[in-house]
Amino acid sequence: MSSITFNVVYNTVTKKVTVTKTNTIQQLINASLTTFKINDKKYDGKLYHNDKALDTALPIRLTSLYNNTKLVLKVTKIEAGDSQNGLEKSIDINIKLIASVAGGRGETKSFIHKVSNQVTLSQLLTSFEEKYPGEVLGQSGAQLQLSILNLNYESDQFDAVKLSSVVGSNVTSLVIRLSYGNGSEDKKRKNEEQQEIIRLQLQQQAERNRKAKEQEELEREQARKELKRQQAEDELKRQQTQEESSIQEQQSHIVDQDIDYQPVVSKSNVAKTVVEDDNGYVFNQPEVKETPLLYVPNDRTATYDNPEEDYEMTVNQAMTYQKIIQKSAIRKKPLERKRPTKYLIRVRFPDRNILQLNFINDVESLKYGQLVHKIDELLHIEYINKAYNLKLSYPPFSKIDINFSNNNLKLVDMKEFQSEQISLIWELVDGNGNGNGPYIDQGKIGEIKHSDELPEVMLENHRKELPGDISTRTNKSNETSNSNSNSNTDEKDGNSSSRKTPKWLKFK
Repeated sequence: MSSITFNVVYNTVTKKVTVTKTNTIQQLINASLTTFKINDKKYDGKLYHNDKALDTALPIRLTSLYNNTKLVLKVTKIEAGDSQNGLEKSIDINIKLIASVAGGRGETKSFIHKVSNQVTLSQLLTSFEEKYPGEVLGQSGAQLQLSILNLNYESDQFDAVKLSSVVGSNVTSLVIRLSYGNGSEDKKRKNEEQQEIIRLQLQQQAERNRKAKEQEELEREQARKELKRQQAEDELKRQQTQEESSIQEQQSHIVDQDIDYQPVVSKSNVAKTVVEDDNGYVFNQPEVKETPLLYVPNDRTATYDNPEEDYEMTVNQAMTYQKIIQKSAIRKKPLERKRPTKYLIRVRFPDRNILQLNFINDVESLKYGQLVHKIDELLHIEYINKAYNLKLSYPPFSKIDINFSNNNLKLVDMKEFQSEQISLIWELVDGNGNGNGPYIDQGKIGEIKHSDELPEVMLENHRKELPGDISTRTNKSNETSNSNSNSNTDEKDGNSSSRKTPKWLKFK
């Protein structure tokens, strides 16, 4: 027998009630009252579907109800005068009993009698036997079966089943069929059916266990293959790392033998050396402030021309330079990029003015929209309401859109702002024209400088005055005492010039 489940609602509370499809609506009502713990002796229930009461005598399989249908349960208190014992409502039902003749071939008899709906099935047969003595029941000891609304009840159930629990309290007429059967054969047939069901269930369970075991074995095999593959990759990486380390050691050993200058000293020593050099130019990094800074172009900017001596190079120096290039080609693991702790952002305008915005505090929370707002505050009144774009000043000159989604992004999370020094280009959107400037309101700028005061321009202009390399100064101090030996060495190399490192060739 297939079962069906309903969502029964009672006082805003929903519970699931499961019965068989052969049960009547009244039996579904009784199951619902039990589920909600309602005393069916004091209260009578009705089920409603789409605000229509369901016929209590109708079997569920003959209704249009489907699985998980929503039903509403309503109960009414049974009045004391409506029942035999003061609790249960009692009504009389006209019953037509169609009885099969024991041992006959399809022969039936019909009997009509009125009984109370509160009687059990056993009392129902007794009442008919009293009215029709010797006609209803046949041979004693025979197995009996009552069929009520497509429900079958055996003799051993007659005393436990009450008529009202099957048809409810609203039915006034009913047809019941009485038949005879062989109890042992029925039980044997039921046992065989149950054994067949159990056999099928065991077979299905065994099949599920087999598939689960196969799946588990497959997963274990995949895990073993993945482990072997991972071990092979780790071994290959370890070998590559060892090879790279060996090559780097060899290259470092070769470079250390060929280069005739001392190793790189610490920053503190370099700074001290620069300060002590009377002829050298001392470059002081400008202090970083959050005040906007504007660099305006000069009419003419001085350029640095390399003298001929900067291009002098010995054979040994060229070989050393070649080895350094070869060493730089060795693949190295990429360094983990650190998140910026400050931003030094330059914005170049079409009139060659460069606006520098420095952000030192709360860099983690700085958003792209705040940068755009800062630029808008410094624009000349003529360009305040004109649309413009920002793009990177180096290839591929990616454009950074100004929109609501980008404005809410933090700079540290944007791929274009992963370094502390950023250079951008400001340009008007097509249709607005480029204009001739000025684009920045200089009255809003705290400090204005010429473009030749840019740190990199100042460093380039004084490039000739930079202090020499440590080895160069050492060679200069010993130039007089070692002039003969240097001369002999240079003659062997095919060059009569002194062995000095060009200023443009710096070793790290």
